[in-house]
Amino acid sequence: MESHLSKFQKSIIVLFNILLAVLLIWSITYTLMTSSRFYRYEFAKQNVTARTGFTELQLEIIGDHIIDYLIDEKESLQIQINGESVFSIQAIKHMEDVKALFLGIQNVLWYAFVIFVVIGIYLYVKRKEIKKYFFKVNLIVFISLVSLFIIIGLFILINFDNAFNVFHRLIFWDEQSYRDSFFSDTSNYAHLEEPGIDNRMLVKILPMGLFSDAAAIIVIGSIVILGIITLVLFINNRRSKRIA
Repeated sequence: MESHLSKFQKSIIVLFNILLAVLLIWSITYTLMTSSRFYRYEFAKQNVTARTGFTELQLEIIGDHIIDYLIDEKESLQIQINGESVFSIQAIKHMEDVKALFLGIQNVLWYAFVIFVVIGIYLYVKRKEIKKYFFKVNLIVFISLVSLFIIIGLFILINFDNAFNVFHRLIFWDEQSYRDSFFSDTSNYAHLEEPGIDNRMLVKILPMGLFSDAAAIIVIGSIVILGIITLVLFINNRRSKRIA
């Protein structure tokens, strides 16, 4: 049956499965990045109140503001708490880059989702003749994704600092954007900053532990969901063989 499939059919089956993995990973990522509940949980877990001096209520307001900024419902990251600015100019510029990346990926993946749906309809119509090859490709994509996560995880464990730098190089190609993603006590725009502003406030509010937890949820969630899909396809294939 597999040999009867055209190169076009095989290609779109591969594309569909890759899009499935990408859209799933992004869906989990987007949900976490725009979840007030996740931010509140992490603020408590990472003891952000002690790190920043803000109360739980103030952190909740700041967290909601960050979310609104990311989804383009707020024009500026800056927010006033007790009449004082929370974020430095470097933090604002860095988050402008993050927001542009976030919205850019979202816009591209909307088109990818449309393609995914169109291909999905076609594959559903052709499901009987493509079933075995579809499972094979799905299994390969699943194994490849798990392998990629393992390789990245080992890279991070072996040399976290280098992995952190490489990650930022990959997403921030512009040299200034890359430099603005690393925060020290002194801002890259120190001559423009308000007196007394804490340049590290952004990373205190959103500490590394928050991103580590988010990454763990994304990885585990993606593997579990794709694993369930692969298992269902496997069971369906076995059942079809028995009937045949």
